[in-house]
Amino acid sequence: PDRLGAPVRLRGVASTRMYETRKDLHYAVVQGDREGVRLVTSDADVLARVRPGTRVEATGVVATYRGAEELHLTDLRIVGHGLPPRPTTVLVAEALGESHSHLLVRIEGRLETVEVADGGLRHTLV
Repeated sequence: PDRLGAPVRLRGVASTRMYETRKDLHYAVVQGDREGVRLVTSDADVLARVRPGTRVEATGVVATYRGAEELHLTDLRIVGHGLPPRPTTVLVAEALGESHSHLLVRIEGRLETVEVADGGLRHTLV
């Protein structure tokens, strides 16, 4: 991304509450009209009040993790509360593309169930 390492300020609406994948990293996802980004901090208190629908102004440095943009927070202000973003309906093939990265989506497709050799079932959304 051309903004890598750049300081930015953005406004958005949270589509998730805070979550963590490691004890020292905490995340929430916010989105605007057409883009979403994962907010990252090592301080759980910064994101503790964020819920779906929380409106925020976030300041930080643009980074990437496994190809996806994220914002490493230096400041976060809660500027209001409202409804969470509405999901965009996409087909399975569209959901796998980068254009919907960090956006709330509803996947439309057909569920196929196939019996496998060990007697179990394999489910595939197509």
